[in-house]
Amino acid sequence: MLIKIAIVLLYIISNPKFSNNFYKLLEGGEYRKPVRAIDRADAIVVLSGMLENNEIGDTTYIEWGEPDRFFLRDSFF
Repeated sequence: MLIKIAIVLLYIISNPKFSNNFYKLLEGGEYRKPVRAIDRADAIVVLSGMLENNEIGDTTYIEWGEPDRFFLRDSFF
């Protein structure tokens, strides 16, 4: 019974509708700060977005869902 509950819970929390709304709840009204408003640091950590599979014909292409997070790091240098 515990395994069934764990599988159902994992399915629910991994569902995009749940996870998107959960992150909106956590992040609230937070918005991205302008680059000039961020203090100088010794290191930059880039957290990428989700990967998406795009199927065109018989070929599958994998790409980032939000590459702007990765390319934003260039503006800090």
